[in-house]
Amino acid sequence: MAGGKKKGKKNTSQVSVKPTSDETSTMSSELTKKKAFRTEHRNSTERKLESANEILNSLSEEPSSGSKQRATLVLYKSSLKEKLDVIQGLDKEVLELSTEEEIVSEIEETDLFRISRRIGSCQIG
Repeated sequence: MAGGKKKGKKNTSQVSVKPTSDETSTMSSELTKKKAFRTEHRNSTERKLESANEILNSLSEEPSSGSKQRATLVLYKSSLKEKLDVIQGLDKEVLELSTEEEIVSEIEETDLFRISRRIGSCQIG
């Protein structure tokens, strides 16, 4: 090796780089968008669960109208599974973009949604 210098990768494990104000602003904007997107998916999920429970209640009151309502419930189940996958992905992305101070409240909010979803799905069946 010429000059005694080693070629290869730099060891950057000891270098701490703080994000610039533009990067921080971009991350904050991205976090805000992801939170809004997640909130709308959660709201939509809650509405579908409420609608499914209404269908189930009407089935117990009037079993003869069941085939159309059962088909609707099958569609809701498929849609809800997809939405929950999207919400779980957004939860992970929001946590990755959150500050240390925000992480605790984000985890609590996620847990509350999961608990309410489980209660709703228990009512469905």
